[in-house]
Amino acid sequence: MSTRFGTIAFDGLATPGTATVFVSLEDARIADASSIRLSETVLQDVAVVPGGRVPFAIDADDDLPVGVIVRVHVSRSGGRDLARGDLFSTISIPAETLGASADRAGEVPVAVV
Repeated sequence: MSTRFGTIAFDGLATPGTATVFVSLEDARIADASSIRLSETVLQDVAVVPGGRVPFAIDADDDLPVGVIVRVHVSRSGGRDLARGDLFSTISIPAETLGASADRAGEVPVAVV
């Protein structure tokens, strides 16, 4: 097990405030099936700033297979259900994008839903 590092990049249209951020690594290798959550970290009371960035760290297997993706949900309500005004990673970001150290953190953009 190792730690991977990333940076959440907020959309410039994000409304300022605070939110709960769910960052997960998910196995999305099976077509037409729901992804399987392999690991998750939750960040509480995160300041959302339009165009801002927030670092995160998540535990991961040392050898992640191709097809594992990073998913980020910035929840205004603090819940897991996606709601209007939340931010979400809308493109597939491979887990290998994440860095092995904080100074090599991969970027995960999120957009307003």
